[in-house]
Amino acid sequence: MAIALSHLFGFGHTQSDDVRAKKPAPIFIKNVLKLLRDHDVVIADKYDLTLFPSHDLIFGHRNNHLQQHRQQLRDAVNGMHPPVRLLALNWNLDHPPAILHRICRDRIVYRGDSHQTLRADTSAAKSHEEVLWNFINDTQDLVPAEVDAVIDMEVEENLDEAIKRAVNGVVKVLGLQPPSEEKIAESLSAIERYSPENRKPDEKRRKGDSTRYYALLPELDVFEYLDKIFADLDEEDDLKGAWDLLKLGNRVTERPHVTIVHKNDIDTNRALWDRCVSLHAIPVNPPTFKATLGKVMWNGRVMAITIDKLALEDGGAIAGQGEEFLSNFPAELEQRLHITVGTARAGIQAVEAKEMVLNWNKDSKGVVMQGLDDAVVRGQIKGLIA
Repeated sequence: MAIALSHLFGFGHTQSDDVRAKKPAPIFIKNVLKLLRDHDVVIADKYDLTLFPSHDLIFGHRNNHLQQHRQQLRDAVNGMHPPVRLLALNWNLDHPPAILHRICRDRIVYRGDSHQTLRADTSAAKSHEEVLWNFINDTQDLVPAEVDAVIDMEVEENLDEAIKRAVNGVVKVLGLQPPSEEKIAESLSAIERYSPENRKPDEKRRKGDSTRYYALLPELDVFEYLDKIFADLDEEDDLKGAWDLLKLGNRVTERPHVTIVHKNDIDTNRALWDRCVSLHAIPVNPPTFKATLGKVMWNGRVMAITIDKLALEDGGAIAGQGEEFLSNFPAELEQRLHITVGTARAGIQAVEAKEMVLNWNKDSKGVVMQGLDDAVVRGQIKGLIA
């Protein structure tokens, strides 16, 4: 995005990833201030994202994703003459974590080596995927008071759509002349030709597999979904009360998942583990599965959503691999498939949800539940370390 906008409008542009120092932040800030001497608008491209001044600054997709990063830039330009205004390219991340991860993961793979540091790890570890999870989990939402203007961006749009959205916003906010369609097409070509001047050498990968478990990552916003489910229940309903308790106590899981096989179970489920390894290793377009949600249940300690059926939605890049996975899926494991929604308090292990689901199949005593009308969610199987 920064490459396209600087090509179209002649903005100054500096990237923190080009800084090679143990403490890059001071040098990056210095580079921003230096460019502001000669440019009305500067793109301060930090952590794979985008910013501007015009005596304007712009935050962008995953750029300056922590409040402290944004505060450093505000502090640096405070008191400058003419005054610096901050314009944020604020990407809408109000999507289930699994969707954000899939979109960003695929983009890292497709762009190949065209980045200084964050490149696809082609080994079985796929370390770039864990980096993405850290970004998703750590990102702090932009507060309107932090900036002077905002351009709302959509993470699901393709590059062409995103550039046009950003261009329209920049033109409107900064009062610039709109570029022609031909110039916008040239900016896309500039992105395709882009190669960073400084590339950090690939890190040596640790030997061995650090994956703790393989899981289906359902593209489900648990908060939004269960709020709708419980909206029509009486305030005295035990399930609704439990859900409110989990939200109030910040006890709802950040990354919903359906555990398929854990490293502790390799001895008894080696074949299943190996099939999950094969699915996870597919670099682009792995099989997509669909899970039918059964019930949401609560036993006073843990809340879970059961999975009634696992089926194939899209076979992906390698024909037959998704079908083979399902045809060999152990029947006894189907009875305990679930999403752990949350636990009542610290000290209660999430694994108790599995025991609750298994026990409910034998005896439903001590459990309150609500049917979910066979709702279906999609997802892919990935290896996770935490």
